[in-house]
Amino acid sequence: SYGALQVGGSTFTVPGVSLSGGTVTVQMNTVDEEKSGDFNLGGATAETLTFEAGPYLRVDVEGANLVVKDGDEGELGTLRGDFAFEQSGGVTKVGVNDVTVSVDVNGSAGRLEKGEGAILVTEKGVAGSLEGKLEAKVSGLEAGGTLVLRFNNTLSPVNEELLVGNDKIKIIFESDENVFSVSLLGASLNLGGVLTIEGDLTYKSQGGYKVLGAENMTLFVGDGKLRLDNGELNPFAKGLMISDATVGLVKQGEGDAAK
Repeated sequence: SYGALQVGGSTFTVPGVSLSGGTVTVQMNTVDEEKSGDFNLGGATAETLTFEAGPYLRVDVEGANLVVKDGDEGELGTLRGDFAFEQSGGVTKVGVNDVTVSVDVNGSAGRLEKGEGAILVTEKGVAGSLEGKLEAKVSGLEAGGTLVLRFNNTLSPVNEELLVGNDKIKIIFESDENVFSVSLLGASLNLGGVLTIEGDLTYKSQGGYKVLGAENMTLFVGDGKLRLDNGELNPFAKGLMISDATVGLVKQGEGDAAK
């Protein structure tokens, strides 16, 4: 059998997570071949859906709130946006789009906006790509920029696509090497109002190498904000500024073999 069902305003609760609001669409196919059909899911007209060969299951949740609990009657954070979960042929795909994340830990606030990405889970490992606009304020530190996280430990090239909402999210890794990288692009870090760092920061682990790089860097040490609210340099700031700096550190191996 195969089919689709749509419901609105539902609430799902499992240990540690609560999902509420939004529109939930469930698609499934238990037939060992691709199927398609016309289904009316609450719209003015029916829409044609295609289901991959079974066993196939897909759950879409649009405009929902996903609350992550801390295990002690509190909340770690709330994600709002579109979510997709798809399982077929022993492969599970998880996608997020247009997600806003708000986190408050011990009075320190963090926010990720316009988040999107996808994660692929197979019997060989996990691969994924996530990114969004980051703003964070903790004691003595303000940070902002575009956060990009990429990882692949399947030991295989990956080229997958997942539809989340109306957007297609891609996961692409051309190499079969293990990869883990974190980038903060267009970063702006302010430490205690004394040190300001701007630029693109990247940490990457691949093929036995660990690389920390920084490009288009501006470093300012002194008194006053480096920039005004409109992004221009503050003419009243006093201190030392270094611009267009590039930094690169490479580590190979572990322990005594590291170099």
